[in-house]
Amino acid sequence: MGWINSSKLTWEFREKIRPGLQPFICYIVFKVCRLLGETDGYNLTLILRIITCGVSIAVLRLFFNSYKSKITKDLHLSFFFLVFFLWFLPYINVRFSSETWSGLFLVWTLAVIQTDKNRGEVKRFSFIGILLGISVLLRYQSCLFVFGITLWLILINKVKIKDIFKFGISIILVLTIGVIIDRWLYGQFTNTFYSYFHVNIVKNVASSFGTLPWYWFLLYIIKAPGPIGVLILISFFIVLAVDPRNILLWAVTPFLLVHSAIPHKELRFLFPLASLCPLFLITAYQYVKEKYGFWLKYMSTIMVVILILFNTAGLIAIASTGASGQVAVTNFIHRHYKNRHVNLIVNDRTDPYIEGPPLCNTFYDGRTVTRHYITTFWKENLFKYKQPGDANLLVLAQDDFTGPRNLKLFENYHLVKAYQNIPPLVEFIYRYYDNSLNNASIWLYELK
Repeated sequence: MGWINSSKLTWEFREKIRPGLQPFICYIVFKVCRLLGETDGYNLTLILRIITCGVSIAVLRLFFNSYKSKITKDLHLSFFFLVFFLWFLPYINVRFSSETWSGLFLVWTLAVIQTDKNRGEVKRFSFIGILLGISVLLRYQSCLFVFGITLWLILINKVKIKDIFKFGISIILVLTIGVIIDRWLYGQFTNTFYSYFHVNIVKNVASSFGTLPWYWFLLYIIKAPGPIGVLILISFFIVLAVDPRNILLWAVTPFLLVHSAIPHKELRFLFPLASLCPLFLITAYQYVKEKYGFWLKYMSTIMVVILILFNTAGLIAIASTGASGQVAVTNFIHRHYKNRHVNLIVNDRTDPYIEGPPLCNTFYDGRTVTRHYITTFWKENLFKYKQPGDANLLVLAQDDFTGPRNLKLFENYHLVKAYQNIPPLVEFIYRYYDNSLNNASIWLYELK
């Protein structure tokens, strides 16, 4: 769109390893927004999230309706609540990220297959192939879903060769369209799928961003969702034990095994699987209830109350904080000082604009912001940085606060708290979930 020089983009652009479909969607959305007069970076990001939210609601509704016939009626409400309000799902399912969108197309695929099964037979192979092809185009690691689902279709569902052919041709057609979109993005024909594999796996560039042992994804599953994580892991193994023919297992297992074998690991790699957690949880619970209902009768009420309280705390936390703590700060500056020049007093550690390229080029517009760097606000005379007529703001991190000395210093400089990116209630919740999350706290004070 000409908003930034390509030299400012990340290394993946130079290596030509990312598929162009998601940038193309973004490009179309932004073009339409620009025609309507909207160019504000924060509003454009909000629009992308609203679109993602709409797609998520539609896909998850289809998913719920297709699988509720496998759940007993007394658990339908619980299943519905988990699908839409399991605490980490609203956070993940509004993100305009490759993990989220690829995962949604996987969920859509499984919903279509289950809907066909409910009607007696899986029939829409071309449509299923298109959905999975789009999932791969959004995130190449999703080819592992294709592998698992293809095995299930052949070995478990016993589909005919002609149906597998229709399924495969549809995927190839979608990937071919992806090559054309990549030509649009990079200005030349290139095989981004091969480049991605060659750079990250063969040349092992991914490992330069950190490596972890094979079992780390198990720790992610246990720790990241809080107490619910243990239940998710247990549910997976219960379903594996009682229903090994389940398509969810065939779709998920190759993905987990290959990612466990690859040294570089990040929590976000699991995001495409997040929306499947409710089905694993409710399926496992239903089995345990049928088998050991006598014991659950005495335990379930207490357990459900605890999980509801925890889930509510999680929903409050994700609803009260931005997707990025730093961008939440720059967003506040952008909104509340829109018509004023901002004089920002920061150090390298607390600069909320440090994530992006230089201010004059950043997607999140900071052209009305001037920054003054200090080593520590304890030793500096802050008044010498004050600019008459500007909004003079001091940015502080959590470890800048040392107690009563802060209050005296704030009083001397007439500092008034304008904003903090993690609200006090969320700080309290984090203390009992993972106190290290509070290390990302940033406070904004105005020098009056």
